[in-house]
Amino acid sequence: MDKVSVIMPAYNASEFIARSIRSVLEQSYAMLELIVICDAPIDNTVEVVKRFTDTRIKMVELEENQGVAEARNAGLRLATGRYIAFCDADD
Repeated sequence: MDKVSVIMPAYNASEFIARSIRSVLEQSYAMLELIVICDAPIDNTVEVVKRFTDTRIKMVELEENQGVAEARNAGLRLATGRYIAFCDADD
């Protein structure tokens, strides 16, 4: 089975991100990693992500807001899967 890297940019997404993370982790295809790029949010997005203990989750906190394109690029640099998927934090 090939691994899928799911990249999730997140900026001020505390209201939605837990549901989005659960949606990714509950997929029937289990060979995945979820890379959450917290794009310098000013709400509690980081704290919400840290509540998850699933080892398939990687979280990166950007020090300055870079925008969604750079957040995706940061995730691509960390991805180890053969395939890439994108899922926004409010999907």
